[in-house]
Amino acid sequence: MKGAEGAQVKKFPEWVPEDVVEYYRRESESKERSDEFDRQGIEVLCQAMESETMRKAWEATARRKDKVPPFFLAQVIAMTHLVTAGISSVPSPEQIATFRKLTAKVTALSSEIEDAVGHWCDEATLQYYGVRPDKMAQELAANMEEFTSMVEDHRKWLTDRTGKPGSKNAKRTFVIRLLSERIYDWYGTPLHDTVAATASIILDDYVDSETVRKIVAYPKTRSHYSDT
Repeated sequence: MKGAEGAQVKKFPEWVPEDVVEYYRRESESKERSDEFDRQGIEVLCQAMESETMRKAWEATARRKDKVPPFFLAQVIAMTHLVTAGISSVPSPEQIATFRKLTAKVTALSSEIEDAVGHWCDEATLQYYGVRPDKMAQELAANMEEFTSMVEDHRKWLTDRTGKPGSKNAKRTFVIRLLSERIYDWYGTPLHDTVAATASIILDDYVDSETVRKIVAYPKTRSHYSDT
């Protein structure tokens, strides 16, 4: 059952931590969860709560709730589903270079506009007509710069966790590395079995703990990954 009504009556296995159940119900009933990706993320969490595969994972995090409550893992499950949807569409280095060139052109154009406006139109006239083309051009250039930097940062973040965002195994590598990073940060131990079980649900494909060990290396440095 889906939606608020389904969330109120749905019963989950006894091994699912209560704070995870409460988180699921709260998010299922939230009016802000109207986006299709949001709904799918919550459905993936529901599968993780109902699956026998996740039983040991929920029990393992529940035993460590003095450090981080299990619902943090629930949040990551829902969020990871959303992030993986955009892995294949991340701009390439060539596309980012094009953004950079275009940003430089707009920045140069904004300076030309400011000079031109200053020569033929005084401040009082601009205020009277309520038009500031120089300011508009400056804001566009600033927005483009911010957007390009954001895309570059996002690509670097994904590359660190996938190796190559467009590769065949990018989604699997990303899910395993992100889950491992979060769990290691929270509990100070890899919990490969928990990562494997959770990744299997998110990917809808079986992942074993040995695969996790091959993709993730601990504890040399924080977020240190092996080659894939």
